[in-house]
Parts: sequence; C-alpha cells; structure tokens
Amino acid sequence: MVWLMGQIEMFLGPTTEVVIVIDVSGSMVKLDPKGLAREGSKMISDISEALQAPVRFSLILYGEKSRVIGEGMNPGDAKRILTDSLMNVKPEKYSDLRSALNLAKGILKRRSERRQAYVIVLTDGRIREDDIPPGEDIRNYLTTLSSMASDFKENKWNVFVFSTQDAESAIIDLANSSGGAYTRVNDLSEISTKFMNLLEGKLLRFRVDVKPSSLVEIPVEEGVAEIGVVVAFDPREKSTLKIYDPSGKEVEGNRKEGRGYTIFTVSNPKPGIWKFEISKGATVLLSMAIPKIVYPSGEHPYTEPINVKLRLEPILPKHPDWKNFSARIYVEYPSGKQEVYELYDDGKNGDEKPGDGIFGRNIGRLPEGEYVFTAVVNHKPTNSE
Repeated sequence: MVWLMGQIEMFLGPTTEVVIVIDVSGSMVKLDPKGLAREGSKMISDISEALQAPVRFSLILYGEKSRVIGEGMNPGDAKRILTDSLMNVKPEKYSDLRSALNLAKGILKRRSERRQAYVIVLTDGRIREDDIPPGEDIRNYLTTLSSMASDFKENKWNVFVFSTQDAESAIIDLANSSGGAYTRVNDLSEISTKFMNLLEGKLLRFRVDVKPSSLVEIPVEEGVAEIGVVVAFDPREKSTLKIYDPSGKEVEGNRKEGRGYTIFTVSNPKPGIWKFEISKGATVLLSMAIPKIVYPSGEHPYTEPINVKLRLEPILPKHPDWKNFSARIYVEYPSGKQEVYELYDDGKNGDEKPGDGIFGRNIGRLPEGEYVFTAVVNHKPTNSE
C-alpha cells in the first residue's frame, strides 16, 4: 500500500531550500572563525523559526577551492557541521565566489525544482587581482560573476550577500538583480538580524507571524464590505484567538475551525485598526481561499495511478474568479526526494467542471511507501501563495 499524508491543513508549505555560502579566504577566517560559526548557527535557527515550514540547509565553503560540506540537512545537523568545519578551517590565499555560486546552482537544480530557495553569501566583499584564481582576468571574472544573477532570478533563487567591507559592484549587482539584497555589516553579530529583517519584509506581503500573547494589527479602510483572515497555529497546542474592533471591543465574528487554523470573517467592519491576539502564537494569513486536498488521503493501492484532487474554499470574495488562481502539488517520497506537479481546473484532468475551483491531475503510480502531499495555491493578480 501507499500511505498518503495530506499536510495542507497545517499550513506547512513545501520544503524551503537555503544554501549558505561562506568565504574562508585569509581575511574572513582571520576575522573571527568562532564568530562566523556562532552567527551562522544563529541564522540557521532564526530562519527555521521564521519560515514555519520545513527547511533544508546546504553549506558551501569557498577559498582556493569551493566545496559542499553538507547538502539538504535539517537545522540541527547543519549547525553542527558548520561549527565543526569553521573551527577547523585554515586560511586560504584567494577566494573563488563564482565557483561557489556554481555549486549553489547545482544544489538548487537538484533539490529545489520550483520551491522557494535562498542563497546567503558571507564574504569580506573584496575581489582584487590577487583574490581570484591564478590566470583569470579580473574584468572577465567580475563580468561573468555579475551575469550569474539572471540564472538565480529566473529560478526565483534570491541571493543575499553580507560583507564586512564595501563590496565590489559586481557582488552588489549580483545580489540586487537576483531578487535578493546586498548588505554591509560592521560586525558579524549583525548578519542574522539583518537577514531576518530582509526576509520578513518579503514574507509580510502574504503573512504576519505573531509571537505568543502578542497582538497583530490589521488596518481596515472605510467602505470595506467584509474582511476575512486565516489564523494558522500549531494544532498540537491549544490556542485561543481573540479579535478586537477599532474601539477595543472583543468581536466573535463568523468562525470556521479546522485542524491547525481558524477562518474569521466579519461583515461591514468598522474602519480603523483591528487587533488579533493568539495565546500560543500563530501566523495570520490574509487569504482569499483555503486549499483542501480531497484526494489522496489515507491508503491507496500502489498498483493503481493516483488522481490528485484539490478543492479551493473561498473566503473573499464569496464567488471568486477561479481563473485568477493556479495550483500545484508537491509529493515527498519516503527517501526525502520531492516532485512537483501542476494541477488544472479545466474539466479535463479529473477536476470536475472547468473554472469551479477544483483542481486535479493524474500523477501515475507511486512505489510502495509513505508519502506527504503538500498543496500550494497562487493568486495570480497579487502573485501571493
């Protein structure tokens, strides 16, 4: 039998890939190897907590040679291997960032498919004639380095570069053009905080993370007929949700409870600041539809093909134009391998009627084992998931 586990009700997205690339040339290692290990480990912990989704880390060190010291690791293993490697590394004469980024591209091509991915580069920012491999022309090296941004941007692999000195323009262009950012830091201890600020700025387009017993504020303008939000939380913990209107009055509203989430709507809301308080912490999603995996669930004979079916339940508006949505399903194999499939709402792929908010696809047979299916839905006009 094939055991099939749907994760969508826990609002866990597909695995996010993070590749951390660290310069171990002389200047960086002499700067503070312990500090690099400490801040790198802190960043790994912070990223894992902030994304609230499965995260896999890959680590690359680069100097005279670029090498992968770990690929697709969980946070605990990534922190251990990073610390052990940096504490034993020896200064190297020059640093080849270009080869390190080529390794990062190789990892992401193997692992990310169409999942979210970030590349984080920690460097001193310097690239001079004596910093690059012998025999390389510096102008050609910088030009080809900067041009690598197009590959990362095309695949939506954002590159974030942090340097301890003013960086070469090629490095800055690479980061900014890829959809990431370049940041100069005065001290290694700033790296994790600055990266999280950049990352949260991207995430806030779609979600607001709420710490335990704290408030999230959502402004509502005059003339809004109805508001709707989804509050996602850890289903293993009991969590209470309180909502206050702009006058400070607690409002019950219309609520639909699910495993790991509450859908809240209120008609004709007062304009002003609405406040949400969640006792155990949660994520507030400003969503318009909730995806439900109709099939598969439970057991499925491995000798038979699987017809995936996903239903979108509207929040706002009540009758959305489903042509504005697309959907895909991520299948995680027992080995950890992942594959992604586009789903269709055209009435031709086991999805019932065209344009009805039910997406489907036949993905064929799967070998016997336990699988995890994760659905991701994109709202095309806002490019939000």
